[in-house]
Parts: sequence; structure tokens; C-alpha cells
Amino acid sequence: MTQHTHDEVEHEVVTKRKGGSTTERFFDAYRKPLMIIGLVLVVGVGGYFAYDYGYKRPKEEEAHNAFWHAYNWFLVDSTEWALNGQGDFLGFEQVIAQYPGTEAAELSHFCAGVIYRDKKDWGNALAHFQEVSVDDQAVSVYTVGNMGDIYVEMGNFDEAAKSFEKAINLSRSNSTRDYLVGEYSLKAARVYMEQGNKEKAKEVLAKSLEGANKRSASYAEAEKLLNMLKAQG
Repeated sequence: MTQHTHDEVEHEVVTKRKGGSTTERFFDAYRKPLMIIGLVLVVGVGGYFAYDYGYKRPKEEEAHNAFWHAYNWFLVDSTEWALNGQGDFLGFEQVIAQYPGTEAAELSHFCAGVIYRDKKDWGNALAHFQEVSVDDQAVSVYTVGNMGDIYVEMGNFDEAAKSFEKAINLSRSNSTRDYLVGEYSLKAARVYMEQGNKEKAKEVLAKSLEGANKRSASYAEAEKLLNMLKAQG
């Protein structure tokens, strides 16, 4: 995957989608790129894959190797190969099918969801994100947050709000709290605003800001939005 700063990627997304509907433009303005770095750090540092002796260890090791071939393609934007494989090497879809229940399969669901999301294939993206079950805190939060983004694209604002609030709760309970609570509280609030429910938007923001790190990237933005809503009555 091509390396970009957050602002550069966000600018590219907004620029590409300027011709969309009012709702699409509204949410594009606040969309943040998926942070793959969390996945890279988890897998690359400390040994993400647990090897039990006996049956699980060789299965996990095979799945691990297959996953990494697909993931390397993913990083250089060879998404079709990453998804469906090439030659003797498996893609994420094959890793999922051949190694169910492994950590590699779970992470393959996550990466496949990202690819389908970027293709705007919301149904397949959502189906893969719904299958992700990993111990890593950041990946778990991003998975649920991505589901919220997809529900927005599908026009299902009720489910989008539920997903963003779930992402908020997951963030508050783990080490991703400082950054991600503000991120998803803003998204949840804007969904409620889009639905005309300013009171719920204020409630979400007020709860999210309690005990939040004031130095986090999204704190000032969330506080500004909350104050604006309060001023409106």
C-alpha cells in the first residue's frame, strides 16, 4: 500500500468523490483513512501468531506464511493478487477458506474487508468485517469503525450510529482511547446530526469528552462541535 500522510490520503478521498451526493460529501469531509500501521506493528513486533505444539502450530505456521505473501501484495497495491492469489501463492480469500479459525484467517478477513471497501463493494466489505475476531485492540476498533462507515455509504444511519458508538466503547476500554474515542464520537455525532437528532449528538460528544486526553488529535474538534450544538440550544 502506498505510504501517505493521513491528510494526504483524506484529501485524495475527498477530491475523488466531490461529485457525490450531499450526504456523501458531508461524510467524506470527516472520513479518516484506515490506519494499517496498527496491524503492521501487531504482526511484526512480538510475534502475533500463537503457536501451540501439535496440530495448531503447523496449521498456524502455514497460514502465517500464506498470509504474508498476500499482505506484501496488499502493501504495494496489488490488490487483486492480494485478494485472490497468484500462481502457487494464496490470496486473502484462499487463506480464509483453507485455514479457518487461525489468526491469519482473521486478519485476512480484515484486509479483504479493506480491499472490498476501497472497491465500494459494501456488501462484501461488510461481510468480511463482520467475521473479524482478533485480540488486537486497534484492529478491533478499526473493524467496527469501518462497519460504521460502510453503513453510512449504504444509507443505514441507524446501524452506522450503533457501530460508531460500539467503536467508542471499545476505544474507551483499551489503549486506543486517546485517539479513537474522539474520532468515532465525531462520526457518531455527525450521523445523529444528519438524522436531525442534535440532542443525541450532544450526548455522545459530552460522554466521549469525559476523561479524554485533551491533547488527542480530535479532542479540540469534538469540543468545538459540542459547544456549537449547545449554543444552538
